[in-house]
Amino acid sequence: MDANKWPQLLRREYAESHEIGNHTYTHPDWEGPNLSPTQIRWELNLTERLIESIIGAKSILFRPPFGIDHQPEYAEEVAHLPTAQDMGYIIIGQKVDPNDWSQESPGVPISADKILENILEEAPKGNIVLLHDGGGNRSQTLAALPRIIDTLRDKGYQFVSVADLIGKTRAQVMLPLSAEEQFEARADGFIFGIYHWFWVIITTTFILGIILVSGRTLIIGILALIEKLRPDHAVMPAPPPSVTVLIPAHNEENVIVQTVTSVLLSDLQGLRIIVVDDGSTDKTGELLDANFSHEPRVGIIHQVNRGKAAALNSAMSQADTEIVVTIDADTEIETDAISKLLRHFFRPETRRCRRQRESRQPLALAHALASARVHHQPEHGEARLPSFELHHRRPRRPRRLAQEGH
Repeated sequence: MDANKWPQLLRREYAESHEIGNHTYTHPDWEGPNLSPTQIRWELNLTERLIESIIGAKSILFRPPFGIDHQPEYAEEVAHLPTAQDMGYIIIGQKVDPNDWSQESPGVPISADKILENILEEAPKGNIVLLHDGGGNRSQTLAALPRIIDTLRDKGYQFVSVADLIGKTRAQVMLPLSAEEQFEARADGFIFGIYHWFWVIITTTFILGIILVSGRTLIIGILALIEKLRPDHAVMPAPPPSVTVLIPAHNEENVIVQTVTSVLLSDLQGLRIIVVDDGSTDKTGELLDANFSHEPRVGIIHQVNRGKAAALNSAMSQADTEIVVTIDADTEIETDAISKLLRHFFRPETRRCRRQRESRQPLALAHALASARVHHQPEHGEARLPSFELHHRRPRRPRRLAQEGH
């Protein structure tokens, strides 16, 4: 039984005069070659302190994990027993093991009839019956237990405690604690409580995280399906608008060529690119000059490092197109990505309404556009911008104005 998880069951067992034994803390492979005496002492000491903190008594009974029977056949079965004996424990084995933990098929435990049959076959060979309360579905074990007791009694067997078998009293195998040990047990109980709730919180956090991530994935999937099924009314105007792609780059030698190349492969005609080498200390600038200095559609700006916001402002000052798109230097785009974005900025009804508003309220429109154009410029010249932005610019105005598309 996991005493740290079910302390109330441990208290009930002790209150009902049952005997409780040590079975290690993590149930290690007792016959494994990697099990050291130090680990055995830690396992037994932790479990001993846990039991003491819950019931206020110390048990000297110990059953090894994956237990040995009364007549060990291999040296590995007894190799670690002296360590437990040196700590004052009495080793308890078993002879009657009905294998109630086994399964007839995956997920199907053996039946109560089979458990009873196995016990009746082995009962004459020993005097301790091993049944499990963990390790899977134990419903058949519970169903078999009353029948086991009644059948063995009918055959003349008498049920006694382990202490009776070894000629001791319960008080001799479940020792009371001294005043000092009681104080230590309370301190241990506090620590075990913290450990228990720590794992409860961690487990709850992971479960909630899984639920939230799964829910988010489901919602995004539903929204994507809805978007896929909706009719697409966006149409690219003829002729298409003029577009400039701005790419700020700092120490991006591993990706900058691929990024610029992916933009050049765009299916949008007349596309311009402005790349800002923002004081790179690697080969970013050299690669830009070597690969794109003779490309008429690509403009390259070299400047000292002033941050991403300053690099974008430098590039923006050179752009004179209706639309400005900004991407990170490590972002490769599909050939139709920009054209698909632009369609949504040029609905015919939107352009008619805009022209009407411009003719009626030119001053108000200019003020609104100026307000929308201002970029965030923090005190230290650094800003975090989305990896893909699209701005609408109004050409041929004294002040360059841009309106971020929505």
